[in-house]
Amino acid sequence: MDIQPVRRFWDKVRIVENEGGFSITLDDKLVHTPGKRILVVPNHALAEALSTEWNSQNDTVEPGRIPLTRHANSTIDSGVLRRAEVIEEVVRYGATDLVCYRATDPPELIERQIAGWHPLVEWISSKFKIRLQIVSSILPVAQSRATIDGFRIAVSAFDDFPLTGLHAATAACGSLVIALGLAHGQLNAEVAWSLSQLDETYQLERWGQDAEAVNRRARLLTDIEVASQFMVLSGMGE
Repeated sequence: MDIQPVRRFWDKVRIVENEGGFSITLDDKLVHTPGKRILVVPNHALAEALSTEWNSQNDTVEPGRIPLTRHANSTIDSGVLRRAEVIEEVVRYGATDLVCYRATDPPELIERQIAGWHPLVEWISSKFKIRLQIVSSILPVAQSRATIDGFRIAVSAFDDFPLTGLHAATAACGSLVIALGLAHGQLNAEVAWSLSQLDETYQLERWGQDAEAVNRRARLLTDIEVASQFMVLSGMGE
């Protein structure tokens, strides 16, 4: 749920300890989520990042300038209650993962896919014992039950707040494999974006790009950067 634009009404932003974590106050009034729950995050680092977002607002609160707060709100209002559903939504990306579908032509694109995606396929196999079926086709391939179960175990290991970040990263990348690589420090946000855009980048290099494509790709990069930051601040990797 998005925060609706409101006028800035506060002068001071503070971090306060709260039951189960840390909250933000605006002139000593606790920040609440759109669902009317108190905004409580699990650690001081994330709370500090949220306070910076609120401090940076001008005369009007702009939802686009509080992306970490929006992820925290989503976790509290929806992610915790829908945890099992969120996990299954993320796992479904693994069932038809981008990195499993390879081109048959031209050779340059094939080489880029192998160079960019194959190390991640090997890493997934080594870390999670997940064996992906790779095909040279646009038709869906059925991954094995063991593969899907492996993805479910990997995703279920995320606590609620990092899971929100993983969900966002997976959707932005169109790939659970790439998002897991990002979450576990195998990739930074820019590399994750580049790998998720590998096919499109190749086509744009050949045929050119328009303003709409430029803007859409820029938004995806921002989404991946924010999701990565949210996972790190939420304690992923500690």
